[in-house]
Amino acid sequence: MARSNLPSGNLSLFVEESANDADCSCSGPFELGRPESLTGPGQHFPTPPRYILNKYRLNKSRRKSHRNGCTRWFEKQAAIAGFERPAGADEAGRGALFGPVMAAAVILDPSSRIKGINDSKQLSAARREELETQIKATALSWSVAEVDAGEIDRINVYQASRVAMRQAVLTLHPEPDFVFVDALRLDLMTPQLSLIHGDALCLSIAAASILAKVERDRRMQEYERIFPGYNLGQNKGYGTSEHCAALRNLGATPQHRQSYAPVAAVAAAKPKAAESLF
Repeated sequence: MARSNLPSGNLSLFVEESANDADCSCSGPFELGRPESLTGPGQHFPTPPRYILNKYRLNKSRRKSHRNGCTRWFEKQAAIAGFERPAGADEAGRGALFGPVMAAAVILDPSSRIKGINDSKQLSAARREELETQIKATALSWSVAEVDAGEIDRINVYQASRVAMRQAVLTLHPEPDFVFVDALRLDLMTPQLSLIHGDALCLSIAAASILAKVERDRRMQEYERIFPGYNLGQNKGYGTSEHCAALRNLGATPQHRQSYAPVAAVAAAKPKAAESLF
C-alpha cells in the first residue's frame, strides 16, 4: 500500500515555491503534517498557498475562473514527493431533489495537456461534453460511481457523496497512490488531501467534477423520458420553481429524495407518481 512507503516525520508534500516564481506570494512551506494525518481520523484541511488562493479569488471576482482557475501545482508537488499516480475525486448532484449523487475519479496523464479544464459549474454544457471526451481519451484512468435516491434518504447526502467518491476511487485501474478530494474525507487507506474549493483549484478534481456532472446530466435526460412532466432534462433534478410546481401537481416519483423537505411536503399529501412503472 502507498502508506507503507511514506517517510517518517513531517511530509513536505507541498514545499515552498521558488523565490524566482513571480506568481508565488506564499510565506512558507505548505506541509501536510505527519504521515498519519494523510489517512487517519485526524486528517486536517490545509490551506493552499496564498498565491493560489489569490488567483482563485481574483478570477472569481472578475468572473474569469473558466479561463485559468485551475493549475497542476498540486499534482506537481505530489510528483516531487514521490507519488506517481495522484487522482482527483468530486461529486455532482448533492443539492438536487431528484436522482442519484454521481461521483467521478480521474488520474490525469502528466504528459497530456487539455486546455480549459475547470470547475464544471463554470463551464457550459457543450464545453463540459467536449472536455469529458478529451479527459476520457487521455487520462491514465477514470471512473464514475453513484448512490441512488433511496440510499441518500437512508444515510444522508453527505455520507452518500463520500460513498460514491470512495467507490469511484476504488474502481480506478491503475489505482492511485494519492487522492485529492473536494472538501471531503474518504474512508481510504490511500493518502489523501481534502481541499476547500478543490474543483476550482486542482486540475484533477476539476476533471473529476466534469465527468461527474456530464454523467449525471446524461442520466437526467434518460429520467425525463421515464418521468415526463418534471422537465428533468432542463432542471437536472434541482429544486427550480417549475420542478417544485410539478411536484405539487404530480406528486413525488420513486427517484425523488423523500428526505428532502420540498419532496417530503408533497409526498405526505400526494401518492407517488408513476409507481406503476416499477
